[in-house]
Amino acid sequence: MTRTNKWRKKITMSKMLNENKLQITISNKRIGVFKKSSELTTLCGIEMLLIVFSPANKVLPFAHPSVDDRLFGILGSSSSSTRLSHEAQHLVVANQLSKTRELNAQIIHVQDQLEVQKQPEKAVTQALQVVHDQRC
Repeated sequence: MTRTNKWRKKITMSKMLNENKLQITISNKRIGVFKKSSELTTLCGIEMLLIVFSPANKVLPFAHPSVDDRLFGILGSSSSSTRLSHEAQHLVVANQLSKTRELNAQIIHVQDQLEVQKQPEKAVTQALQVVHDQRC
């Protein structure tokens, strides 16, 4: 399937092979999809749960009014099957793990930056100690 218009060049709809371009495209398109979902919930007054699983094993949820409220609605509903309930529980756990991984990555990044900041301090302290030892 090929799409064209006046301003954009013709592209073929098929899976991208370049991993870097794929991740960038997912990130950009996800923003657009979430924006359209938000518009739809506002215009129609509906509740929505949208979960995207990226190739990098990230869970990217969007929900209105909130992910927890929507999942509670699915889990708490007596008419939902146990299979749906189990899948919803899995999604909650996956979402929590994804957030935990992201926070851990941020902590590691900040710790690395802190270590880089400390390196000049250690060098100065050692140089001062050497000078002090030489004088004594």
